[in-house]
This record gives sequence, C-alpha cells and structure tokens, in this order.
Amino acid sequence: MFSARFSRFISLEASGANIDVIDDAGNLSSAPEYLFRAVPARLRGFEIDGRKRLLDHIWKLDLSGKLDLTRATDSSTGEPLPRVAPMRLALGLEAGRGAWSARAELEHASRQERVPANDTATGSYSIVNLSLTRKFSLDGVDALWFLKLGNVGNTLAYNASTIETVRYLSPLPGRALKTGVRMTF
Repeated sequence: MFSARFSRFISLEASGANIDVIDDAGNLSSAPEYLFRAVPARLRGFEIDGRKRLLDHIWKLDLSGKLDLTRATDSSTGEPLPRVAPMRLALGLEAGRGAWSARAELEHASRQERVPANDTATGSYSIVNLSLTRKFSLDGVDALWFLKLGNVGNTLAYNASTIETVRYLSPLPGRALKTGVRMTF
C-alpha cells in the first residue's frame, strides 16, 4: 500500500477551450487545449503480486497474479486527476517440463469512471496472451527461444492514461505474433 501527498503535482489537464490549428495544407481545424498545472494532490493505492506452485512433479505448474489500484485526487478541488489507470488484474498459469514452458495469461482492466468533469470514462477490457518458451545453450551461452501470441481475441481496448484527443486513435495493440531468441552473455 502507498499514500503520497504532493504540494505541486504536475498535471496535464484539458482546459475546456479549443485552439485553432492550421495543417500543412492550410486547412483550419480545432483541437482541445491542454495545460500543465501544478496542483496539490494525493495519491493512494496498492499493488499485490504473487506466485504459487501448484504442481511440482514431472511437470511444474505455477499460478501467478497481480492486482493494482491507484486513486489520485486534486486536493484543492476534490476532483480526480486525469489519466490515472483503473484497477487492473492479471492472472497467469504456467506449465513447464525440462527446457520447455507454456503460459496463458488474462489481463483485465476495469472501467475507469473516476475522471475529471472534462474527461470521459474509459471502458473495461480483458485480454488473453499465450506464450511458449524453450531454454537452450548455444556455444556455452544461455539462450531462450520464445513464441508469444498477444491479445489472442484481437480485443479492441483503450488506455485510460492516454490523452482523450488521441485515445481513440491509438488503441492498445491487437493480435500480434512474436518470436525471437534472447541470449545472456
């Protein structure tokens, strides 16, 4: 658990006003204005992280979990600070035998409704990730081959920490397959 107070927390906030913007082609458009402000603030929260071995025979099976929550408030107005992550939960199950291991993970972020008056709530999301790894040695150097499939369901999700004007233009990554080798020298 943590609790911190700031006399001058630097916050990037929407002013509520719009500014005119002229692009390279000479077109005029309007964009929300954001201002940096130093505000008195209080941040409170917690983070819990754990791992439990469920099976330790020919196969090893581990359950892991992580839960975090932060509440950030402008002490002068009582309003929430902008772009603070909602409650997040991650649960993982990892099985391994010898040099091989496989992992399935669920990441969930709650709906972020605790936002200032000039911001909008961000929806909740749940993302499933899968991975397969194999440890090996290459000329005496420890190496790890990995294959990761992120966001298996290709879930459309948005980060509550992103400025609202670009939040819906830059979602979290969709389904992605990655492979590689990591070597430790």
